[in-house]
Amino acid sequence: LTKASMVGTFTNFDFGSQVAQVLFDVWKDGEWKDSSTRFGDLLHIGSPSPDCVYGICDTAYPPELALLFIDNHDQQRQRWKPAKGGPPDSPIC
Repeated sequence: LTKASMVGTFTNFDFGSQVAQVLFDVWKDGEWKDSSTRFGDLLHIGSPSPDCVYGICDTAYPPELALLFIDNHDQQRQRWKPAKGGPPDSPIC
């Protein structure tokens, strides 16, 4: 990790999983649990609190060297809209 950090930044692919585990509702004890009360935990991603209850609490990458890649894939969905011809006949684009 030290040698790699001398070359450049790290792409932190854990970030999406960390956001998802805070935002998405969970199935627990036979029912769905609303996640909206946990939204404040988004402020701790990258520097979690000691009482973190999530599956991914910390990251191997130093935050000052992490490059976050965020993409909601809107450009990929554009071609699936009816005005653009709709979804393809097969799932392979």
